[in-house]
Amino acid sequence: MVRLYFQGKFTLGQRVKLEEFELHYWGSVKRAQGPVQLFNSEGQWANGDWAGKDFLVTGVELAPQMLLPVSVALAIPDREVIDEVIPMLSEIGVQKLFLFPAKRSQTSIAKLKGKADRWSRLSIESARQCLRGRPLEIDVITWEDLLRCSDSLKLCFSEVELENLQGEAGTFTSNEILAAQKELSSVLCVFGCEGGWTAEEFSVFKKSDFLFCHIKIPVMKVATAVSTGLGGLIATFFSDRMKWSSESTLKVDPSA
Repeated sequence: MVRLYFQGKFTLGQRVKLEEFELHYWGSVKRAQGPVQLFNSEGQWANGDWAGKDFLVTGVELAPQMLLPVSVALAIPDREVIDEVIPMLSEIGVQKLFLFPAKRSQTSIAKLKGKADRWSRLSIESARQCLRGRPLEIDVITWEDLLRCSDSLKLCFSEVELENLQGEAGTFTSNEILAAQKELSSVLCVFGCEGGWTAEEFSVFKKSDFLFCHIKIPVMKVATAVSTGLGGLIATFFSDRMKWSSESTLKVDPSA
């Protein structure tokens, strides 16, 4: 199955005009051979037939999505780290990646200008290869935007031992996480850059109702911390919730 991307919704009978990049991928990379399926950023898959250079849509279905949407917010790391993290998050099934400036970020927002097209292409290619329902959404936000996020569970991952956070920024127990699952509709996981968080940032997270997670094994690289943290979170707390569904409405079973 050859998967081609289209920026827009699908409807039955629609004649889709694909971008030149996708047509090149189909004709030159895939030699115009094999069945084709279109995917978009709306979580739709479309089947059909070629009508010249257009694709005539004869069937539309909702792509599988996680029942519990997970977003990741990452303190802006070195630019090459962003390129490494995007495919990994796509494979895990994360829906959104937010990049925000922290006190110890190695790169400023200004230096990220002009990178959106590259990130978008990386996201599309990752979704194409790992059969995700939609490309990873990527956005650059401010610190204030991060604190205003309305996810039902907000987790801050830290390199600091939990006992060192008590009194300073608070901590949590696994029971608190498990109890919170009953009302979960979305999860936001926040990771710092390689310089870690400042004491001031810890205090702000606490006041904004973030819970803290500590990765017990020594981790040096941001990409390793993100993959380790998300893997541990899913395996420990949400293994029964991180299921895939093609229903139009995302749900979390409160009785599970």
